[in-house]
Amino acid sequence: MEEKEFENLVDELLSYGCENEWIEFKKDNYEPHLIGEYISALSNSACLHKIKNGYLVFGIDCNREVMGTNFEPKKEKGKGNENLENWLLRLLNPRIDFDILEGNYNNKKIVIFKIDSTKKSPVKFDGKEYLRVGEYKQLLKEYPEKERTLWRVINEIVFEDGIALDKLDEEEILDLLDYPEYFSLMKLKLPKDSKAIMERLEEERLILKKGKKYSITNLGAILFAKDVTYSHALKGRASLVN
Repeated sequence: MEEKEFENLVDELLSYGCENEWIEFKKDNYEPHLIGEYISALSNSACLHKIKNGYLVFGIDCNREVMGTNFEPKKEKGKGNENLENWLLRLLNPRIDFDILEGNYNNKKIVIFKIDSTKKSPVKFDGKEYLRVGEYKQLLKEYPEKERTLWRVINEIVFEDGIALDKLDEEEILDLLDYPEYFSLMKLKLPKDSKAIMERLEEERLILKKGKKYSITNLGAILFAKDVTYSHALKGRASLVN
C-alpha cells in the first residue's frame, strides 16, 4: 500500500469518532491469541453490519490518540514458535483473508490488520466464535439474538453471490444488465469504455469474471436485470432467506 493511501485509510478509520463494532484501536498489547480472538470478532461484526472489512489497529489508543507502536508482526511468533500470520490462519475456521498493513502516520508507526468480513459461517478462532458488542469483545454464544441475525446476513450473502446466469461474453453482460441505471443510482459518471464499466460491476459483485467469461450474480440480476420477469422470480427466492 502506498504511503498516501495508508494515511488516507488511517484518516478514514479515525473519522468514525470512536471504536465501533468493526474497528478496534490498540496502543500495543499484541499478544498472539488476543489478536486471533479480535480477528474472529471483527470479521463477524463486519458481516453483521454488512461492512466489507473489519480493522484491528495498533499504535492508536482507545481515545484515538496516535501513539505509535513497536509491534513488528512479520517478526512475531504464535504459540510453538510458528510464524504469527501462519499460526493465526491455521486456527481460524473458516479461513478468512486478512492483510497486515504497516506504515507511518504523523511520523509514528501504525500497524493495521485489514480483515475480510466472513461470508460462509461465523468465524472461530481456536474453536471459539467471537463478536464485538459495543466496545467489547465477547463470545458469540452469549448473544443468541445477534448470532441469529449474523446467520441471516450470511445466508443473504450466500444467495446474492450465487450465479444467476453463467458463461457470458462482455457484450451479453452489457445487453442483459441495465448498467446505466446502476451508475445513475450511485451518482457516478457513466464511463465511456466498456472495460471500466465491467470492472465497476465486478467490484460491486454484480458480475463475476471466470477466465474470459462472465457470470451475473443473483444480486446483479435482482437489482439490474433488464428482464423484469426474471428479476422478479429471483426476488421471490431471495425473500426465503430473510
